[in-house]
Amino acid sequence: MEIHLLLIFMICAAVVAIETKDFSKDLPLVRDGRWFFNTLATAVFIAVFLFFAYLALQELPVFGQPQMRIAAEYIMRSQSETGSDNVVTAITLNYRLIDAFAEAAILFAAMLGVSAIARRIGKVDEK
Repeated sequence: MEIHLLLIFMICAAVVAIETKDFSKDLPLVRDGRWFFNTLATAVFIAVFLFFAYLALQELPVFGQPQMRIAAEYIMRSQSETGSDNVVTAITLNYRLIDAFAEAAILFAAMLGVSAIARRIGKVDEK
């Protein structure tokens, strides 16, 4: 029900935005005959946006249900997979540490790339 109310609100906001727009600046488009294409492209864009917004909003959990379903998996498997009695330590040192090593490797590769591009080739004059 909340999804439908949100979509109705988005449609009403779009209608209000269209109704309050000053079209006097867009008169050259009307004279050129591009108004039909512009109106059709805008309507298609709004329809596609609302369709994908509807699909995305359906994936949200119902109000009051837990949002982090993966947390139960971490709590159940952390002791057996890592051997740590503390769940926070298990997540930080075993699961998140892999991300930290990957980020460090990416930063190191970026530094090597920048130094390879920025280096000077040839002899340096020592005067």
